[in-house]
Amino acid sequence: MNIKGFANMLDGREIEREISSMEEQQAKELGFVVVFGYSDDNTEFRGAIYEEVGCFEGKTIFLDEKGIFEECDCECSHSVLAKEKCKTIKAIWNDGEHGPAWTYETDIPYETFDIMEYGEVWCKGIVFEIKNLVPWDGPAEVMSEKMKEDLLKLINLLKIFCDAGDGNIETEFKAFSEYEEPIETIEQLIEAMEVEMSYWEMED
Repeated sequence: MNIKGFANMLDGREIEREISSMEEQQAKELGFVVVFGYSDDNTEFRGAIYEEVGCFEGKTIFLDEKGIFEECDCECSHSVLAKEKCKTIKAIWNDGEHGPAWTYETDIPYETFDIMEYGEVWCKGIVFEIKNLVPWDGPAEVMSEKMKEDLLKLINLLKIFCDAGDGNIETEFKAFSEYEEPIETIEQLIEAMEVEMSYWEMED
């Protein structure tokens, strides 16, 4: 079963009968997280995450790969950096007469289901996969100043070689790949191109 099928199974349930203990276990085994509102001040997580989060008048909930992210009251640099890697779910409380009391917004891929009260939609719950909480840590290596300089130098050298040749960058790369000594780094390629240019000067 996928999250759409699971959400469809829950769709139309009455408030306080949102999900059974057996369905909670099934969601946990499937790696699904079911999110819905309870009363006017809580958001419930069931399945692969089992938590209750206070959300009086709405709240942004932070999640990491382990589940609900416990925020640090001191707002230390560690907490701030950790939160930047978190996924978020925005719990929106609507105490007006029109529309559901609870809705949720998130960039996590999800499916929705309706929780009913007296024939009206009381909450728009969501179902998502816990595997989608894994944060993206950015590139494995931050480009150093030396690497930036080498790349700029390489770009300029390629322009020179293209102007002197047929204008095809792929052809120039292929020529250098046929060297007896394999070229494996940017530095080696730059060195080989500079050596080749020195021969041009000798021929002139």
